Amino acid sequence: PVDVSAEDRALQASIQLFTETLEPQTRRHLPKLGMFKNGAFENVLRSIINIPEPQWRPMRQALEESGLVRAEKFDGLTVEYLEFHPSLANLEELSLSQQSDLQNRYQQGYYELANFLYNEEGNNPYHAHIIEQKEMPNLLNAAYGALDTSKDWAKDFGNKVDSFLSDFGLITTSKKFAKATKVEIEELLEKSEDWFDKFSDQVKQLVAENRPREAQEILEGMLEHLDAEPSYERCLTLGRIGNCAKLLNNIDQAVEYYQQQLVELKQLEPSDKVNREIARAGTHLADILTHKGDYDAANGAYVAALSIMQNLNDVSSIASIHAKLGSLQKLQNNIKESEQNFHKAYVMFKQLNEPQNEAAALYQLGTIYQQTKQWKAANQAYSKANEIFEQQDDLANTVATWQQLAHVNQMLGNLPETEKWYRQAIEGNKTLENWSEVSIGLTNLAELLQDQLGRLEEAKQLAEAGLAIDKAHNPHDVEIWKTYLILAKIADKQHDSNQANVYHRLARDSKSDVLEYNGTLEPHKKFIEAVVSTARQPKLRRQLNAMLEQRKLKGWDKLVSAVQRFLDGEKDVNYIAQTEHLDTEDTMIVYDIVHKTKKRELV
Repeated sequence: PVDVSAEDRALQASIQLFTETLEPQTRRHLPKLGMFKNGAFENVLRSIINIPEPQWRPMRQALEESGLVRAEKFDGLTVEYLEFHPSLANLEELSLSQQSDLQNRYQQGYYELANFLYNEEGNNPYHAHIIEQKEMPNLLNAAYGALDTSKDWAKDFGNKVDSFLSDFGLITTSKKFAKATKVEIEELLEKSEDWFDKFSDQVKQLVAENRPREAQEILEGMLEHLDAEPSYERCLTLGRIGNCAKLLNNIDQAVEYYQQQLVELKQLEPSDKVNREIARAGTHLADILTHKGDYDAANGAYVAALSIMQNLNDVSSIASIHAKLGSLQKLQNNIKESEQNFHKAYVMFKQLNEPQNEAAALYQLGTIYQQTKQWKAANQAYSKANEIFEQQDDLANTVATWQQLAHVNQMLGNLPETEKWYRQAIEGNKTLENWSEVSIGLTNLAELLQDQLGRLEEAKQLAEAGLAIDKAHNPHDVEIWKTYLILAKIADKQHDSNQANVYHRLARDSKSDVLEYNGTLEPHKKFIEAVVSTARQPKLRRQLNAMLEQRKLKGWDKLVSAVQRFLDGEKDVNYIAQTEHLDTEDTMIVYDIVHKTKKRELV
């Protein structure tokens, strides 16, 4: 056309050429990208356009190679943001039915993202704000679309987007939801005597939908309209605000509300109903105190709650508190008391026909027996738990139990059973997409098989599969050096000393990198840097000797000796660590020195 510029014609030709390079089943997904504003995080985009992995990978690669998409990475986020070239908004149009279906998926997808971010702000505000900022054009577009199409959840979606904008200091013309709760309460107060029950039901629904922040806003509005004098309804509201604060990880606020609830409950006329609420509040408070590490206070609160529930003959609550006491005493290393409480919980849950709780208590008993090396008892407890978890179709807990059964059977010397459980756990974790656990399972299985006659090559393949998974994820989040060490063992047994040395070096380097990343070596940073500088400039040795003497005076004799041997020309760090009998910390300091010295030599 005459009215199209040369630049636009070239761009259209480029897009046409790019489109023709795609397979037909992949090409049909391309117009869907026009729905997104500026771009999107990869996982959000894929879930909305509903494209399978085998089609998405070549499509993304082609988009990047053509310059139509640019990937942006952020520290701490495993998913990349894909920034779109503006021309992607002008692709061929979808049919009306396709457009309608995609709009619904787009609005629903971003509503789900808004829910996730809203709750994530309390746990991980830094990363939540990054995602909110990059996805704001899509969040706004989807929220307005949901309002226009009268989605049931449109108001909630708008509230959440408003809150994100407020975090960035922005105000929207649609910011009208903040005071809705108080207005609704006042209106209902005038019309109905059962307003408390109606709003209580609304709160329960919000909590069930994982929307504790909104639930807390309603509860705070309810509290304002209740008399300041202690009452049963006021105490319930205080406790429920505490529950919401706990869900939002506002721990100190939760403690404050639970304590206030207990104070006011004890001012009410005693009754079974009041006493039961005192026990519940005490249990909630004990949960928080356990989380904070105040174990003695938590124990006292649990015991007081248990006494009340025993007087009320509330068997379900008694069993639950015994399980909580078992967990607390396990943290305190009171193993005998922990076992007794878990066993009581198990027996009661079995009598009550609560299979999920029964299995959980059995699993905890298994961990106790495993910790105390009672392998047969552990195997029996885990086996019973596994049977129940499988009957309940609880895959996550089933897979976790398979992993424990593998460890226990390995200690019992039941190698065929060990292999069976490892393989089941690996496949289960693949289904759950727990890739770090898949890698650990593959590495454990490789270590098991490398000691069995004729299975070295199989062990090597398993370890390499685990290594591939580790490399695909953040190497600082996985113990990749363990996989390298298994591969080094296998290479040694295959008489490939060169490859074994390579794997040993990679294990040292990766361990050193992770320790540095996690701050483990931070206190030794200046010392390590001084030794590395001296290795590069021997004339600094005299100055370093003064630092080494100071280290000796502080009890680091073995480390000092190892460093001196390295500076004197010994390069076999494994031999130095072995002959000096270095502990783990000393060894990693020496490894880090060697690693950094080699890096400097390459520059």
